[in-house]
Amino acid sequence: MGQKIQETSDRPAFRNIAGECHLTALQLLATIRKETTLLRRFQGEELLELLPQKEFLVRELESRIRELQSLPECSGEFSRSDEMEALNSVLIQVKDANRVNQMFVEGTLEYWQGLMAVFFPTGYGHRLNPSAGKLSSLPRGVSFSKEI
Repeated sequence: MGQKIQETSDRPAFRNIAGECHLTALQLLATIRKETTLLRRFQGEELLELLPQKEFLVRELESRIRELQSLPECSGEFSRSDEMEALNSVLIQVKDANRVNQMFVEGTLEYWQGLMAVFFPTGYGHRLNPSAGKLSSLPRGVSFSKEI
């Protein structure tokens, strides 16, 4: 009977912390969606202003989830509760949205690296170490002439 009283008194704490986790996860999802918009518009300054907010929300969510996991109910029947299902649903959306942003950043970097390789091919060497990238043999069949 003492166990039943303990479970009943802890349930509000579980619901409160799960609700706080859910709210923080929703705020993080909104921030990541805003990040997506800024990335696609190449708005670097605004993106840099948004990153501290995202970092704060990630840390806050991590702290609240640890607090939630420390409750005895988290491993019992409450782990399948509506609160936990709602939280897990938002966390999946956060993960997916963050993955989309990661792929966009990686693709953009790959594009710019390819473009830079066109203008600065490795065959010309490096400014600080010119011998590092020299061609092993000169190209054949090409000549330059100057007509006067």
